[in-house]
Amino acid sequence: MRNGRSALWALGLAGATWLWRNREQVQQKLGQGRDRFGGTSPRQLPDWSGNQQTSPDQNNTVNSRPQTSFGGTEV
Repeated sequence: MRNGRSALWALGLAGATWLWRNREQVQQKLGQGRDRFGGTSPRQLPDWSGNQQTSPDQNNTVNSRPQTSFGGTEV
């Protein structure tokens, strides 16, 4: 059991070392993948500072929701 644990530890350490040495190439590869699936980095947030317009869906409050009944009881 100890030899297996040591082998996994060594493998993880070797992988971490490889990632550290090749981090620029790995970051470039990951960046290319992000460009394919959405075009923006997930770390970027939308800029809401200039626009204070709200859609009709955002103006709903708890009191203005339509009454819905399920099985004869109002919810």
